[in-house]
Order: sequence, then structure tokens, then C-alpha cells
Amino acid sequence: MLLALMAACVPSPVVPTVTPGRGVVAPTAAPPSWQEPFTPVTRLNLGTISLVGRLDSPAENSGSVFSHAFSIDGTRLATLNTQQLVVWDLLTGEIVFAADRGDAIDVFYSPDKTELYLFNRDGAVDILDGETGFSQTFITTHQDFVDGNAYTYDPDNGLLAVVAIQGEVRVWNAPERQAIANIQLETAEINSVVLSDNPGGVATGSESGAVEVWDWQNNERLTQFQLENNVRVNRMALSVDALQLAVATDEDIRVWDVAAQALQHVLLTGRGGSTDVLAYAPDGGFIVNSGTAEAMNVWNPGTGDLAAAIEELGGEPTAVAFHADENLMLASVFQGEVSVWDLDTISDTGIEVTRMPVDANIIDVGWSPDRRALALFDTGGSIYMWGIPQQVDGGE
Repeated sequence: MLLALMAACVPSPVVPTVTPGRGVVAPTAAPPSWQEPFTPVTRLNLGTISLVGRLDSPAENSGSVFSHAFSIDGTRLATLNTQQLVVWDLLTGEIVFAADRGDAIDVFYSPDKTELYLFNRDGAVDILDGETGFSQTFITTHQDFVDGNAYTYDPDNGLLAVVAIQGEVRVWNAPERQAIANIQLETAEINSVVLSDNPGGVATGSESGAVEVWDWQNNERLTQFQLENNVRVNRMALSVDALQLAVATDEDIRVWDVAAQALQHVLLTGRGGSTDVLAYAPDGGFIVNSGTAEAMNVWNPGTGDLAAAIEELGGEPTAVAFHADENLMLASVFQGEVSVWDLDTISDTGIEVTRMPVDANIIDVGWSPDRRALALFDTGGSIYMWGIPQQVDGGE
């Protein structure tokens, strides 16, 4: 474990930096023999994690992975690159199947992992058999789907929310192939939508700064508000209990109390502070943001105080993934390090961090829901898998 110094005050806004082009670095060494990620990772055994294998696309020049999904039990990993859908068995490191990705822009697993959902650019969903990859049926989620980020998926419950051009939100139960809610918003030009981890809450943000939060199960609007000066909503995150909503603009984060319908805090991130990341930690005790600003910020959403500013995770494209149960944050910064940060150790002197040496340009990271596998995605399309193999002792 090492200590990383952190700032003790809110960072001043900074001018965006120019991001270098993302070069492709192909692996030069043969991948290690596959070892099953056997033991769930915790803060107690985090220091024993190691590289357990590398997954390489079967297609040449397939490009980097731009979307991935773990099965709920952590035994499968589905990935999309520029050419293919590739599904991996994480117990053996072998390919289950590979198929042409068609027009898919995202991939999701059904809660029981028997199906894969390929979300297409026009809003249609191709439902595939999880073992064979054969197409079973199509769902047209909405004839007027908004092309972009106006959709989201809840993997625990198989719920898919999509937004239409005129401002209608439709919630689908994907395993049952049924639209179970239709919500008509007061505003259009929706560019972001989020579902709470507990079914029932959905929030939308728009180009003009209009935000609405709904209980979609009862078709009831919980709150709505307008950002000052009609600034654009860039990202949003709902707390686990759906009682707090974080809304990122280009220079700050507005934290709203949904029940009280009141603005709680304005968190100054600096310009571009949330271009890559805006997320609640698993227990809801922290909000994390990162982007082209000079540092990743870790906030206390209850008080609005800055808990830490991690400078080594700012200024370049950043990706994070959280441990399912603990406030352990897997983070990568492009052309920089990959590391795991224990947010519960934040103090006046630093944060405990575990470094993960990887000779690759990592552009995305993932942590399996069963806590066993850490996935690092590089620009060349390879996936570096980390975990604790069976022969290494480590308590849960």
C-alpha cells in the first residue's frame, strides 16, 4: 500500500487540457496461462491480486472494446469491439462464441445470464441466446428513439429505459419483452437518463438544463427543476435509495434532495470535471467525478465537503469501476497507471492505494459483480484480467 497526497480544499476551475490521440499498443508477449479468478477480492486480500490471464479478440484489427457486460454471477464477460460481439467464459478463459456485432452500440446480460441484449443505434434490441449467440427475437423499444446516450439498463432487474425524441420515457422488462411504463416528460431534447438500483426511480436531464425525477412504477413525478442559465446537463447519478440526485454541468455538480425537492450542494469541479466519471460509491457515502479537469474529486454528498482531490487521476481520459460491496475503486487514467483506491481510508494525509503494473494503454475498467475479476481494457483490444487465483490464500 502507498499513500497518495490529496488536496484539502476545493480545486479552482482550470482550462481544459488537450488530450493526445489514443495510439494503439498491441500486446507483444504471449498471454500467461489462464488462472480462474477464484477468491472474492476484499480490502483484506487486495495486496495479493495478480494478472490471471489476457483475453484477445479472435479477429485481427478488431479495435478496442467500447462496451462490456459481466453476467450477474461473474462467470461470463461479453464485449463489443468495432467488428464483433465476443463472449468469454471467465472460469476457463475461453471464448463461448463470437459474432458480427451488426449495428450494436451496447451489450447487456439478462439477470439469469441466459440471454444477451444488443442495443442498436436505432433503439432496437436484438435478443440473443446466451450460450449460442443465436438471435431469438427483436424488440423495437421506440419508433422515435433519441440517438445518443438517452437509454440505460438495470442489470439486476433486466429493466431498460429509453427516451423518445418528443420526451417520452419507456421502461421495458427485457426478459418478459414487455413495456411496463410510459412517462411523458414536460421537456424534450433529453440527453441523459438514469435508473436507481432499487426499481422505481428514473431521472432525466436535457440540453436546456431541465431535470425531472419520476417514480415510473406509479407514473408519478417526484420533482423537477431547471438549472440556472439553462446550462446543459452532462451527466447524472442517482443514489442507491434514489433520494439524492447528482447533476453534472461543465463546471460543477448540483446535488438535489429528491424528497425535499431542494438543492443541497453545488460542488465546484472545474471545467470538464465530469466529462468521464460521475458516480456514487456503493454505500452512497461518496460522489466521485473525473474528466479533463486537473484532478479526480471525491465528495461527501451529505455535507458537500471535498474529501479528496486525486491529481494523478485527472487531466486525461479516466475510467472507474467499484467493488460491489466495499468502497474500493478501480481506476485507470489513459497513458497512466491503473490502481485500486480504498475510499474508506481517506484522511488528512492521504488515501491507501494499490498499484497494478500493466504495460498497456488502458481505456476502460470493470469489476465483476461477484467481486472476483478485475478487467482492464486496452486500446489494442486485449483485456487484462486480474484477480486472486486458487493457489493464493486470501480471506473474504
